[in-house]
Amino acid sequence: MRYIFSTILLILTIASWEYYKSTTSTIDSDENAPIFTDQNGNPLLGHSPQRLDVQAHGFILLAKDQLAPNDSRKTVATFLNPGVQLMANELLTGALKDIPVPELKNGAILVADHQSDQVLAYATTNQANFEKARFKLDRVLDPFLYAIAIERGYTAASLLQENASSWVTLREALNRGLNAPVQQVLSSIGTRYFNWRMQDMGLKNSNYSNLYDIVSLYSIIARGGRYRKLNLIKEERAFLETQMLSEESTTIISSILGRTENKNVIMPENTALYSIHSASMGLAFVYNFKYIVGVWLEDLQSVPSMNASKTPALIARSLMNHLIPAERVQPLPLRGQLQPRSLCRNGLRIYPADGLCLAWTELMPTSTDSFKLKRVPAQRQMN
Repeated sequence: MRYIFSTILLILTIASWEYYKSTTSTIDSDENAPIFTDQNGNPLLGHSPQRLDVQAHGFILLAKDQLAPNDSRKTVATFLNPGVQLMANELLTGALKDIPVPELKNGAILVADHQSDQVLAYATTNQANFEKARFKLDRVLDPFLYAIAIERGYTAASLLQENASSWVTLREALNRGLNAPVQQVLSSIGTRYFNWRMQDMGLKNSNYSNLYDIVSLYSIIARGGRYRKLNLIKEERAFLETQMLSEESTTIISSILGRTENKNVIMPENTALYSIHSASMGLAFVYNFKYIVGVWLEDLQSVPSMNASKTPALIARSLMNHLIPAERVQPLPLRGQLQPRSLCRNGLRIYPADGLCLAWTELMPTSTDSFKLKRVPAQRQMN
């Protein structure tokens, strides 16, 4: 009996190793390719069958893309956190029973520490590597459009036309993903100007992008408007930090995305969520004072309709809870020259609360030039 069990175990081990080699052949086919290690110094792929528990194909493809052409290192240390990577892999394939995720056609999850600029995990499905994980940017850039509009005089309480007989605040328009207000604001600030600002922040294509580039963009909002590159590879080098959006505009956007009552999935306190759902794709970007998680799922036709719009956000929430206990999550920073004001609305009139109406609170500028963008690059040394 012991002999039979040992034989079966040996067969399974060999089969697993052969499958592992076949799935990593595109990464490890070059004998001169460097060995990538996780943050603990352990090899990621292709060097030991004991590492079968942490598959990181997409991460390595992305890391190789960040290597300089003349980099001759035999071993490359990365920031990959094996525990976070393993959980991301399991969530993406539906291994965890409490998340309603069926087999997915294409998908990706990226987890980063936006304060230290470290990518901790990048999981992809078998069909979705770094090259294929591209998606249309429908509604993905709405928070940036409204942030730029706020820099040019709008506020979260500005009224925008939803249809011929209905007006909504900028806050409502962003939370509900309304198209008409987006077109109104885009017409106001100018499509060319908006596209230029997004290209200035690093967006390469105004129609399609990948999860790494978009999480990099949302990290700008999470940092209060500051751009810094998200790194997979540990390197000692200087880099530039540039103020791409004003502190005030990004603080207001975070206050909108962080309101619990406006979310279809309840997030931990002091956590911002922006999610998008269509017939063919779901996206969620979740961040707090330190971490950011991006989730992209294609082929949502296979997800039960009642869960389809929530699935990416549920995955992101699970990862956030794994990264940091809810009681240790600090409030989203209040940056810039802002102060809370109680407001009331009567039709198309927004006015200071007078105690006679149903009031709500918005962050408003303390002066007329509070939102002027100060673009002063600062050089820092990466730790």
